[in-house]
Amino acid sequence: TGNCEKSNVRKLIELIFEEHCFKRYGYVQALNAYTYTLMLELQRIYYSYSQFDSLPVNMTVGTHYYKKAIKFLTENYDRQITASDIENALFLNYSYLNRIFKRVCGKTIMEALKDIRLSIAAELLHDTELTVKDVADRCGYEDFHYFSRCFKRAFGSAPRSYRKT
Repeated sequence: TGNCEKSNVRKLIELIFEEHCFKRYGYVQALNAYTYTLMLELQRIYYSYSQFDSLPVNMTVGTHYYKKAIKFLTENYDRQITASDIENALFLNYSYLNRIFKRVCGKTIMEALKDIRLSIAAELLHDTELTVKDVADRCGYEDFHYFSRCFKRAFGSAPRSYRKT
């Protein structure tokens, strides 16, 4: 399985490189998805060489819930999402799920949600003529000023300035 794992990692890196170079529609989401998948693949390789037999089983379960959580977030990023919403959708305690999520990808669920929202916002700013307020609304931000602060922190420039680049 070592060569297969290396092949998967190589393929993911090539896909990330291709998306970054060609910047086709949806490339930001594709970059996020491929990056998360690459991180997961690298963790699987790490744990497969680990001396602890129980870790791969735990990571398999964690990966299952991680994927379900990512799917829920990407399908619902445009609305307000609470811990209760996530619990109800995945039938799992939010705190437990958050620990699994952080173990699999290194981020909390809400950090990942913010990343998804901001990636989509950047794409909308780049590809549409929507106002910055409309972009914020479409990405699930009720508070325009909070959106602007988060965007500037993530991309190094305010949404209006980012659009001009």
